[in-house]
Amino acid sequence: MTKTILVLNRKGGCGKTTLATNLAAGYAANGSNVCLFDQDAQRSSSLWAGMRSEAQADITLARSFDELSGMDHDVIVIDGPGGHISTKHLEQMVARSDVIVVPLLPASLDAQAGGQFITELVTNRLLRATPKPVAVVTNRVQLATTTHEQMLHLLHCLNVPHVAALRESSVYSKAIDQGSSVFEMKTNRAARKEVRAWYELVDWIDTAVASSAARLPLAPKVAPKAGTNADATSRRLPKAAQPAAVSTAAFENRNQA
Repeated sequence: MTKTILVLNRKGGCGKTTLATNLAAGYAANGSNVCLFDQDAQRSSSLWAGMRSEAQADITLARSFDELSGMDHDVIVIDGPGGHISTKHLEQMVARSDVIVVPLLPASLDAQAGGQFITELVTNRLLRATPKPVAVVTNRVQLATTTHEQMLHLLHCLNVPHVAALRESSVYSKAIDQGSSVFEMKTNRAARKEVRAWYELVDWIDTAVASSAARLPLAPKVAPKAGTNADATSRRLPKAAQPAAVSTAAFENRNQA
């Protein structure tokens, strides 16, 4: 069964392409047959895919739903558009997806815009009729700061989980420039430091997709306390739904091979 991950936020510069390309490369490096579906007008994912070498895990690129209809993949990662998204286009992407990941920057204006977008997303008629797991990944984060804690509190109020925090690091721009990913930059110390957050995100995605429930319990019962390092990215799942350790181990083993 194909697993389709939609990376979406209408605000530009929040890290959609960073999320989409690294997820695609991570699954491909783990042996999955992956398609990267570029829906962004800037075509950044397409440019990234064009820079990949033959030595790297193969990733198929698609730019239209017609192209997808004739493809058979284990994983499809959709790099959603920024800016205005029509209701028809939004529902087309949502209908195709199994799980939705929203990247957010931990800044006050981004938090406000992101909160409004998430509210509109989860109240969309299609998601109300067929609920799907929705989660947030914070990007360019400085941990244990007031701004990040405020973002976590906002997500708690919205009843949406925060599943990973990606730190401010030049390794992401290097990965984009090289058509690579943190999963593949094995000799880069910063990449090795960052990759743990990606394992946590992948674990959440795999558990959410595999869950037989219509929607996972998606928020902690207690809001994170201000001034503490409360991002603890994998704690947003209840114990019964905690990802199996084998998922992370599989990625680690593949990337150490």
